[in-house]
Amino acid sequence: MKQISVVIAIMTMWLLSFLAMSAVGQNVGVPSRVSSMAYSSTGLVNGVDAIGINPALITLPKGQRVSIALLPFSLNAGTDFFSYETYQKYFTGVPGSVAERDPYYMNTAEKTELLDMFNGRTGTIRASMSYTLAAVSVSTPAGSFAIGIRDRIATNAVIPRSLAEFFLFGNTPGTTFDFSETSISSSWTRDYSFTYAQRIQFSRKQAPALSFGATIKYVEGYGYFGLDQFNSTFRTDPDSFVVSGRAQAHALYAGTDWMAQSDIFKFQLFPTPAGSGYGIDLGVMAELSTAFRVGLSFTDVGNINWNRNTREVTADEAIEVSDLGSYQQLDEITRRLNGKEHAISSFSTPLPTAITASAAYSFSRFLGVNRPMHLALSVREGLNSAPGNSTIPHVGIGAEWEAVPSIPIRLGVAAGGGLSPMLAAGIGLKMDSFTLDIGTNSLDSYVSSNHAALSVAISGRLDF
Repeated sequence: MKQISVVIAIMTMWLLSFLAMSAVGQNVGVPSRVSSMAYSSTGLVNGVDAIGINPALITLPKGQRVSIALLPFSLNAGTDFFSYETYQKYFTGVPGSVAERDPYYMNTAEKTELLDMFNGRTGTIRASMSYTLAAVSVSTPAGSFAIGIRDRIATNAVIPRSLAEFFLFGNTPGTTFDFSETSISSSWTRDYSFTYAQRIQFSRKQAPALSFGATIKYVEGYGYFGLDQFNSTFRTDPDSFVVSGRAQAHALYAGTDWMAQSDIFKFQLFPTPAGSGYGIDLGVMAELSTAFRVGLSFTDVGNINWNRNTREVTADEAIEVSDLGSYQQLDEITRRLNGKEHAISSFSTPLPTAITASAAYSFSRFLGVNRPMHLALSVREGLNSAPGNSTIPHVGIGAEWEAVPSIPIRLGVAAGGGLSPMLAAGIGLKMDSFTLDIGTNSLDSYVSSNHAALSVAISGRLDF
């Protein structure tokens, strides 16, 4: 119906403007060895791979003195209410007679099927990318030291089921739509870190031993967008068909100059920061025996103060449409929904603070052969909802077996963190001082179209 189409366009215009702006940034990444074991191996990594995970583990194995990262990269995206199979079926169209692809028109049963993919009142979308520009760790008799430069881009979004229902069925008369649970946060940051760690042996034997470490980081922020309030509701009267409601919203934005100007061609690898701050990581690892170790770490404790190109957008307006054919009314509603934008001096946001507990058990022999096997367990819980973080505990269990010398094979499974269960896998290659690791924490996305996540991680390092 024409009425439904017009109201949909009006009521969603303001939200879609925020969704478009969220593309300025997105945070949180891990080495390939950790990703390919479903984040369970946070107690196994060492050297540069431990930067940002557990500073106590930057210490290197006996005989090694220097570890250099070779541009590690990780990319992760996932949702708990949508799948690639659904996208292919409903949103890529069908072969057309005139155009190459014609739209696919869903019936009521198919629309209901889409809504049923929501497990509750809301759905979650997360995306993150991390890459290391430079990192090196050095072990000395006085302890281990590491420096690193890492970028993190991440986005969190919470989509209410009622918003999907509105898009699919329109403004059904007599139904009240409530979008108050909508939230979006997105950021691009870079941290310059310095780490110190020390390992203490309590006897001449390799274990028991205790390692502890700390990281101090200076963080630059290049872009941030946060929609923290969208208390918008509306209802269509079943008798008069008058649409009434209220839009209440609040959002904050900051960006480096080329973002503020919306000019991608002015992109710079080292742009002028839009904000800065400081953070710390703390970690400890106890080696209870040569085979068993447990660890605990607190990461990204701190915040960023944004003070360049900072904007605040607010809306608190009543909505009423009595004549959908009146362009004057529609223009006025659109203006109210767009909200009011004004410059502010600064605002602060937290880093993605988290606590991680880990345990690992190693076998020197497995299946009767002298090939090392590692079993790992990790539990991570975010302490805030900063971009890339989740306050829902994430549990990972994984294994690594070097069945073929110098080629470790890794598997893992994880649940929690606000997303669907994940199956991870990966492989490594060790050649003298060079190590290459490749993995994914969403293996099902490569073997089936019925998935809701996509990830890839690759990392290399040199150890001397």
